[in-house]
Amino acid sequence: MKLFTLLLSAVGLQAQPITTQFIDRVAIIESNFNYAAVGDSKKARGAWQLHEGAYQDAMKWYEITNGKNESNYVMTAAIRPWKDCAHDPYISRIVATYYFKLLEHRFNKRGIKPTQLQLYMAYNMGFSGAALFEFNPHALTLPPDRYATLRRAELILNK
Repeated sequence: MKLFTLLLSAVGLQAQPITTQFIDRVAIIESNFNYAAVGDSKKARGAWQLHEGAYQDAMKWYEITNGKNESNYVMTAAIRPWKDCAHDPYISRIVATYYFKLLEHRFNKRGIKPTQLQLYMAYNMGFSGAALFEFNPHALTLPPDRYATLRRAELILNK
């Protein structure tokens, strides 16, 4: 019965990986939804602990997939400093969402339909960092701190 429940849970996580609930849970994992959070030696900011590179990649992906048709408020984020935008509740949510959409696109290009935990692994470790472990969040070769982070993330994502 436990195996059946686990399989149903995995299927559910894979069906629509990028949902509002998923994005909210990532903010809980990263900062307990603290928009003022600063971490990783001041390289990560906001509720989603966005790094500048991830912010820039997400904004590019946003523009590629939406063009200039979206709100001016979001598009002006492209010219505002990432440090300010990472703390903005509205913009940071959009940026985090589009960064996950970019990650999902990268998985799809490899023929992988990612689970939420795989998406989070790539978010947390970087896509190439997660690729070193074949996107397996249960790999025993993961560094202990990453393994612990992914176990905690799994618990929160599966609530």
